Amino acid sequence: MNESAFWLGFIIVCLILIVLFIIKYGIPTGTSIRLNLTSAQIKNYFIIKHSCKVCNTRLKRISHKVYKGKGWSKSLNEPGEYHYGEKYEMTFDLKCPNCNRTYTLDDLK
Repeated sequence: MNESAFWLGFIIVCLILIVLFIIKYGIPTGTSIRLNLTSAQIKNYFIIKHSCKVCNTRLKRISHKVYKGKGWSKSLNEPGEYHYGEKYEMTFDLKCPNCNRTYTLDDLK
């Protein structure tokens, strides 16, 4: 087996693996995460210490991503640039470690 046949076979095997990866996992896309916080909510969440209304225990901060679907979103880094990908929205809540109650930022005003 000469060297050029080896490299041709290697390239064909690599292309087949790439096609199988794309078939199984899809074409890699970007993700976009949206935050909806006002300055008062940022202060309320990060600076002020809250306690549970039921058991008076200090609340823990939790955040999680909520899937909103796929679609086009505008890039913040480059003006006029768009990318297609999964859209998420970050939500910020406070949770009591004792009674497992969850409070939103609007509940604690």
